[in-house]
Amino acid sequence: IEHTGGAEPSEAAVPPGGNVESVELTTDNSTFPPIPREGVAPTSINADQGQDWSSIPLVNCYPANSLVGQFVSYAQKQIETAKILILAAVLPLLSILLGRRVYVCWGDQFIYPNPMVSLIAPSGARKTQIINVVLWFINHLVPESLLADTTSHERLVESLAEQPERVMIFPEGNGLMDLVNRSPDLTTDFIRLADCNSISTDFKSNRHKSDDGTTTCRVTAKNPFFTVLFGIVPEGMRISNKNLTNGFLGRFMIFFATQTDHDILIPPPSMDTERKQLLDEFAKLKTLHGEMHLSNQAQAAFVVINADNRERLRKNPPEVIASNLNRLPFMIIKVAMLYQIAIDRNLEITLEALRFAQNLVELQHIHYCRFTGLLQRDKAARLQNRILSTLERFGGHMTWSKLHNRVSTHGECDATTFRAALEMLAARDLITLRPNPDAENPDVELKKETDGTTGTPAPTTSPTGPGNNRGVPRAPAEVQGAV
Repeated sequence: IEHTGGAEPSEAAVPPGGNVESVELTTDNSTFPPIPREGVAPTSINADQGQDWSSIPLVNCYPANSLVGQFVSYAQKQIETAKILILAAVLPLLSILLGRRVYVCWGDQFIYPNPMVSLIAPSGARKTQIINVVLWFINHLVPESLLADTTSHERLVESLAEQPERVMIFPEGNGLMDLVNRSPDLTTDFIRLADCNSISTDFKSNRHKSDDGTTTCRVTAKNPFFTVLFGIVPEGMRISNKNLTNGFLGRFMIFFATQTDHDILIPPPSMDTERKQLLDEFAKLKTLHGEMHLSNQAQAAFVVINADNRERLRKNPPEVIASNLNRLPFMIIKVAMLYQIAIDRNLEITLEALRFAQNLVELQHIHYCRFTGLLQRDKAARLQNRILSTLERFGGHMTWSKLHNRVSTHGECDATTFRAALEMLAARDLITLRPNPDAENPDVELKKETDGTTGTPAPTTSPTGPGNNRGVPRAPAEVQGAV
């Protein structure tokens, strides 16, 4: 695919006419990468050894002359949210209006246009503003599709069994992340629902008569359609190691923004007429149905896209990157379906719609790579800090197994990451690993420190945050690789 931006400046690839102003957060515990306002990644990231997509202008990522373009234009005049987040947020709105009524056949299987979208931005970046705009349209068009603000595996199954086409919207997604980290069943639900597969539960309180007259406790949500939109601050997006690699996170389209797109300092004018026009156009999508297919040109281009994806996977990217990478071709089809419907409500996907979709999906993959790299870095830093503070609380000496049990939380630390953290702390000369003849693994001992003047040990109650002599050093603002 051709795209602009051959040069690779040290800070940002600047699209022609694009606004690439970027602000780095300077707080010690910030996990937020400096993604420019217009959605372009600030540095060249080739974590999966594919093309450098980091300089894609956002204008090349969606059809401006379409319902998507009209929505983006309307929202930008009403709210300050970054354009990249506005564009991402409209996808679940289009999705829930179409449901399972439109699809692409892939052999004997079906691809439905149900992206799961995460908007990651710091407080004050107006994530909630665009989510509220989307909620307004959903409440006026398909209010019955909205799921409750909190859920569980059992409740999700029952809700989808009653009403199979659902949208889950979380303006603050911290609670959702806590839920999936604690509930393997809920995580499995999201993985299955991303492909619109049935889910079920077998709970005693659900005892009822089945269709054949037998008594059963099983409740099954058949033929579901599920799309997701949630906003979250970067530090709230804490994912367990298992959910990084089991396909949960890789099924999400992740979009970053560092700040608002523009300032609105006085109340914007009412655009009730424009909003009503948008509402009417969105309502027309509820009547569409049928099989969508790629045009001849789009199909030829998709063969190249798919072949390139296979080649990138053969280069063995990190598992967490491959989790998203191997789903890019089908993400592209899903977004292309939405774009084509937004352009002319035609069931044939044109090359134009496919190219716009490819650009957007590859851009989100850049954001995904950046996010997972920072997530891994910050998780390692938190784990090392936790090990040091735990050792201090227990007198500076613990067995391997006791220390592991004390620092593990919700699967965030398995045996491999724990060992790697200890090896890093030992390399930094902060701990000693002493052989224990009665155990398979060595004991862990906190090294004595001197204050640099008297040679006496430093207090063991000193804080372990960034800047302290025992704390994990503050990581640089830029990370060149994802993991």
